[in-house]
Amino acid sequence: MKMSRVILLIGFLVYVGSFFLIAVKESGQNASGFRGYWCAYTTLQAPWGHSGLEVLREKPLEYFAWLFSGWINPFFLAALVASLIKPAGRLAATLRIVTLLMLPACWLVFHMEHVRPYTGYFLWTGGVLLVLFSSMFSKDNRELKAAGGA
Repeated sequence: MKMSRVILLIGFLVYVGSFFLIAVKESGQNASGFRGYWCAYTTLQAPWGHSGLEVLREKPLEYFAWLFSGWINPFFLAALVASLIKPAGRLAATLRIVTLLMLPACWLVFHMEHVRPYTGYFLWTGGVLLVLFSSMFSKDNRELKAAGGA
C-alpha cells in the first residue's frame, strides 16, 4: 500500500475516533464536556432552526460561525471522496481549501459559547489535516520536490 494511502487511512481513523471523545468543555473548574458527535450534530442543525433565523438577524457573525462549523464535516467528506477519485483534480483541491478556510469558524464558536477545545477537537483537526494533506506523502510528490519541480 502506498504511504499516502496509509497516512490517509490513519488520518481517517483518528477523525472517526475523535467523534467519541470529549471535544469541548465548558469554562470552569469542574466543567462538563461534550463529545465530538454531539458538537458535529449541533453545529450542523443549529443554524436551520427557528432560533437560527433570530441569530442571523441579531448576530450574523455568530450565525455564520455556527453555519461554517457545521459544514466542515460534509465538505471534508466530499474532499476525501474527490481526492480518492482524482487526487490531483481541481475539485479535490478546491474542497480541501474550502475545508481549511472553514476551520477557524470553530474558534469563533468556542469563544462565543464560552467553551474550550479538548482532546477530541485536537484529534479531529489532526485527522482532517492528515487526510487532506496525505497526498504530500506520496513517492511521486517527494521525487518531484527532490528534482526541484515543486
